[in-house]
Amino acid sequence: MKQPTKKGDLLGSDSCQRICILTNDPHEGFHGSYRQAFSKAQALAGNGCYVYLLTTRPSPTRLFFVQKEIRDQLEIHQISSVFLKKKIGAIMLVGFYLFWLRRKYDFLQTNTDHFCYCAALISKILKKKFIVVSTSYYGERIQPGKFASLKAWTIGKSTCVVALTEQIRNFYSRLLPSRCQTVKIPNGIDTEKFCPVTSAEKREIRRGLGLNEEHTIVLFVGNILKEKGIDLLLEQMRKNKKFNQGIRLWIIGNQNFDPDFSQAVRQFIGKHGLSDHIYFWEAQSDIASCYQSADIFILPSRREGLPSVVLEAMACALPSIVSNLGYTKELIQSDNGFVFALEEPDTIWTKINEWAQDQAVRERIGKQARGFIEQHYSLEIAREQYLQLYHSLVDH
Repeated sequence: MKQPTKKGDLLGSDSCQRICILTNDPHEGFHGSYRQAFSKAQALAGNGCYVYLLTTRPSPTRLFFVQKEIRDQLEIHQISSVFLKKKIGAIMLVGFYLFWLRRKYDFLQTNTDHFCYCAALISKILKKKFIVVSTSYYGERIQPGKFASLKAWTIGKSTCVVALTEQIRNFYSRLLPSRCQTVKIPNGIDTEKFCPVTSAEKREIRRGLGLNEEHTIVLFVGNILKEKGIDLLLEQMRKNKKFNQGIRLWIIGNQNFDPDFSQAVRQFIGKHGLSDHIYFWEAQSDIASCYQSADIFILPSRREGLPSVVLEAMACALPSIVSNLGYTKELIQSDNGFVFALEEPDTIWTKINEWAQDQAVRERIGKQARGFIEQHYSLEIAREQYLQLYHSLVDH
């Protein structure tokens, strides 16, 4: 289909919006922000929007190369360059490409703060609408009067900040100038892709993945970083190894972001004889099947915004155990999951052991979790909220 050159070309509608979304490298580990950006782009494309999804990938040799994939009203552009290895080089190169695309989009949206500086500059020069989607809560790390406030000042130059949770929205509302609009739009989940399966289907998926059908499988999904709290979980495995022979921990995540920490994790597993109790996999492309084959999901993070992995697990009717961060107040209710205090990690294994022994309880909690996601966090709900936002900002 021909790309619209002006507002109103697409689908013959004057309300058509042309969006350029900046996000992470899809090949660098298990990035929830990239997967959210991609799902969002797919949902918006053809529903009143023509979308460009722009990603970057450092290259060892190429000076500049762009790989494009066109799917109806969605265009995926990936920039590869040696200059992307350095932050200043990435800012300049992405800024140049945004300038080159200037006639093809009306809204510039960042789904990661990595490119907020160049996006702010380009949007100012081109007089484009600039939207920042804040995917993490930084708390005291961003405060006026400190060098780190440069990021806050940059974000404050945006037309609108989209916060994933009420906690993040309140934070930016206090921090940013009153002229900068702040709205809350949670992540949306594809509830057709991430869905529960029958017991027979689950057994079949397990066999295909080489997992023991008799074990209770506790699933962790995330990059192997200290902030994800994987060390808390492994310590619980060590302390309770002899009492929970039927429980297996399944860790899925990229180990390259912090090699030293990943090595320490591996050493801990080997030192304490946990290798037979843990499945350790790299990031998976078919992550939905992994959720569908597990019994319990856990994310003991020390910092999060609104993690996609928890939403995906709940959508697959997995009972979830998460740490007491800001987002849990909006997501985990008394009947659809369990929240533990980071200062009391022993409750992690108490709850895992309780759920492992009661399939009926797991199924009841999982059913409640699935219903909650369908009602509040579906991709369709998020899409409609973004469309309303774009329309509201047209004459802003």
